[in-house]
Amino acid sequence: DALRASGVHPGHLFTPGLVFGVLMSLLLLCMVDYAVPWAERQERRLSKSVDIGQLLVAKLSAAEPVALGGRHMISADRVDEGGMPRDIRLLEFDDERTLRSEIVADRGKILVDQGVRELTLVLLDWQWAKGGSGRGETWTISLPLPSELATMKLEHMTTPQLMAWLDRPEGQRTNYRASEVLSTIHMRLAMAVTCTLFVLLGLPIAVLSRRSDRMGSYIVAFSLALFVYYPSLKVSQALSESALIDPVLASWVGSALLGVIGLALSFRVLTR
Repeated sequence: DALRASGVHPGHLFTPGLVFGVLMSLLLLCMVDYAVPWAERQERRLSKSVDIGQLLVAKLSAAEPVALGGRHMISADRVDEGGMPRDIRLLEFDDERTLRSEIVADRGKILVDQGVRELTLVLLDWQWAKGGSGRGETWTISLPLPSELATMKLEHMTTPQLMAWLDRPEGQRTNYRASEVLSTIHMRLAMAVTCTLFVLLGLPIAVLSRRSDRMGSYIVAFSLALFVYYPSLKVSQALSESALIDPVLASWVGSALLGVIGLALSFRVLTR
């Protein structure tokens, strides 16, 4: 009734919504038909080629404990130049998560058999710290490999773990290239900064557009971010992967472009 009283046909409201819905349906169809199967194939390929043992060493190099199943956990104070964890602690818990035993070793080795999904931990120069007594030269324990470790990828590692990986000697940097790790670290920082940049972009657009409705201003700002930032982000990722430009510079291309536009619009609003 309000539309008819204002002389506006309902089709003027339904048409943009229907067009947007059709476009999103086509996009979703392309994602389901092509993007998702490609991602699944890449995940299976990575799970077969990545050295899980070296990834576990990378996690330990950041001084973070690693859970092995529901009862065991290992930690190390550092990783030497030979890639061997030093000052290892093997902890065993009961069903109530109470510490039952603890073994301390000077160094150790981690061996992973992905065929049978089994992890073998070899402790050298070990001694009991809790739950037993005595010491020895070698202690070997085999544990089933947790499913979350069997599918570990670069994206599964935290930023401190990635930085610890970069601190290792070049001969011990396995599985990945330094440019990939640098790109991942800076891409995370750049994407976090975009939350502020979107606000910096949206505020002047809302003022300059002079629209009375909030949704209209939001759509204008979102469209600019969608068609400016995200394409530049994809281009920067492609440049970084192909090593055409520095990975750190490539990671900040999209955020820098969005920041320049936002600052220019803000300057225009403030100096009007």
